[in-house]
Order: sequence, then C-alpha cells, then structure tokens
Amino acid sequence: MPEQLLRLVYLSTAAPGNDSGTTQAILQTSSIHNPLSRITGVLCSSRSHFLQVIEGPEQAVIALYGRVVQDPRHRDPVLLSIELVSGRLFAEWSMAHIEGYRHAEELYRTLLPLRHVNQGKQAVVALTRSFIDTLSANRRSDALQP
Repeated sequence: MPEQLLRLVYLSTAAPGNDSGTTQAILQTSSIHNPLSRITGVLCSSRSHFLQVIEGPEQAVIALYGRVVQDPRHRDPVLLSIELVSGRLFAEWSMAHIEGYRHAEELYRTLLPLRHVNQGKQAVVALTRSFIDTLSANRRSDALQP
C-alpha cells in the first residue's frame, strides 16, 4: 500500500533584514532535518517573499508548517493549498531552491486580497495548481538547485 502523503503550499513575506544568507540558513537546516522527517519540496524565494511546497508524511508536514508560522524570518504566512496525495513531485530534493522567483511576489499580491473571500478560493486553487504544475514540469531544470 503506497504511503499517504500531504502536500502543503504557502506564501509568506520575508521579515525585514532577510537576505540571501537567511535563505541559505533555511536551506541548510532543511538539508539536515528534512531527510530525517522524510520531507521533500521546493522553496522559491525573492527579496521580499517565500513560496514553498512541502510534501511528506502528514504529521511531519504539519509540524514543519507550524515551525514556519512561528519562525521570525517569515511574516504573514498564507496557506494556499493542503491536500493528501499519493506521490511526490519533488522526491529528488530535501528542499530544492529557486532564487529570485518574482512569481512569489506576484502570487502574493494577487492572492492576499482573495484569501478570505469565497469566490477567491477558486482563484487561489487555480493559481496554486498552475504553480505546482509549472514547478513539476520544470523540476529537472537547472533553475532548481538540490
């Protein structure tokens, strides 16, 4: 029987003072802890936002997102998607990275006003699905750094 996995997607604003060193610290921590928790995914970062896909065992993903919400490097996290899935999109990486991902800022500006509006939920789902599909299609690209 295949393992039941959870895939979670969120956006957050980078706290003031975050820089590439902050992102590298997040990736370093991920490279140590994620394999132990069987978590994989991709972190997209820009100067002002993080957009991340986390996948793995349900309790491990929920615990990790709980730490993100409490992490002072992240502000105003917005949960875009959470779903049970039967397979991983990013099985090769404890946490891949896309730096300078301008779409994170664009998605954040688009989605933030919609997050509490019923009709906005469909837009959030559609944009998030498009984002995941794009990343999945390009996951072997040189743009993703394992």
